[in-house]
Amino acid sequence: MGAQGLEDFVQCLTSCEQRAAWPWQFYLVLELLLGKKPGIGGERPIGLMPMPCRIWSAARRPIVATWSKAAAGFWDTAVAGSSALRVATHRLMRAEAATEMGFHAAGVFYDAANFYDDIGLDQLIGKASALQCPLLPLAMAVQMYLAPRAIMAHNLFSDIFEPANSMVAGCGQAVDLTRPLLYGILDAAHRHYIFVVMQQYLDDLALQVEGARRQVIAQIKYVAALVHDGFKQLSIPISVKTAVVASDKDLQAEVASILDSLGTPNKQPGVVRDLGVDTCLGKQLRRPTHAARQAKGKKWVAKLKDLAKTDARGAAKVYSAGAYCQQAWDLPAHGITPTEAKSVRATEAALLTGGHKAGRCTSTILMIQRGMQEAVTRAIGDQIKQFWLTIVDHPTELKRYQRGWLLLYAKLDSSRARSSSSGSRLLTIAGEKDFRQVATSISCSAT
Repeated sequence: MGAQGLEDFVQCLTSCEQRAAWPWQFYLVLELLLGKKPGIGGERPIGLMPMPCRIWSAARRPIVATWSKAAAGFWDTAVAGSSALRVATHRLMRAEAATEMGFHAAGVFYDAANFYDDIGLDQLIGKASALQCPLLPLAMAVQMYLAPRAIMAHNLFSDIFEPANSMVAGCGQAVDLTRPLLYGILDAAHRHYIFVVMQQYLDDLALQVEGARRQVIAQIKYVAALVHDGFKQLSIPISVKTAVVASDKDLQAEVASILDSLGTPNKQPGVVRDLGVDTCLGKQLRRPTHAARQAKGKKWVAKLKDLAKTDARGAAKVYSAGAYCQQAWDLPAHGITPTEAKSVRATEAALLTGGHKAGRCTSTILMIQRGMQEAVTRAIGDQIKQFWLTIVDHPTELKRYQRGWLLLYAKLDSSRARSSSSGSRLLTIAGEKDFRQVATSISCSAT
């Protein structure tokens, strides 16, 4: 496209903006059906909007982003500077500190069934306008949500159909426009119980409560009713994948019975995948998702060993940038065991030697092949530690861990308690923040 073509294109977009309408030729959205993971079944529709609409949306993105940042509640975790891993790890750390202090912890992880497909556009417009959403981007987006659609697969197209509701998953503004839909539910929950922890990450809601058993039950009973009624008003069904976990089985069963009485579908798996991280909320450590990632990474390694026979350094580089990143994605949430660290180092050394086992010469091989550079796992411990410290780097969070440390410190007097302690994150943070001095000073002041 030459200079004149670009100028005409800009004029076309400007005219659309001034009229607050798209040309009728733009009103067609192609839906691609992406398969979900095995065991889940079904397809996930992703909409392909016309390129001029996508370009205009990207150009006006700063307007929507500014509003979205201002309109986001403190419970909204899908914001700049955050990540799914950070959010899930924070919830794990809160539960760990609570259970070490002798409190109970329970969580309900809500999942909406076909969230984008069931959104009523009249409710979207009303709730977004109530939060002062810029009307022009909203109007331009809603027009495309109402545009005719066709399903595309293998270069074949279905008959054109006209949607009555639903957003287009794949629209650049879809993520920002989910905030006002769930804002009322979360606002009401926090207004009644100021200490309730209910967070939103896009269309996922996580309710987590720590405290005395009766307080946990009372808060979950109230908030679960709010969520159930809120989704019912939005005409969005709650998925059967909604999961309940708790610090003990009796509490988990009681929370599940509360949801059953409301008609909220749920399951009690004992461990739930929270934003990609295994979560139990108890002292047990179960990581089926992590184990699945490890198994997938081993398949990568098996293929890389063939490459290592001809290009050892290339295979090790691919491992560091690919298979290892997949295996280590959730390590900052739980930490890395000595066995896992040893396995990763041995794998890297084997690839550097052309696919042969390194035996007891792992450190020597890594030193020779990499010179004085650190191996891929050398700094992982420090990285995990710094990740935990950035999450609790807030006065309120530090006080929570100090109280937990006072109780955990007494358990560490005997070697038996020391070997069976489960507060790995709490122990690490206590060592870095020198909570031992805090414990000593508090005990001295008490006497």
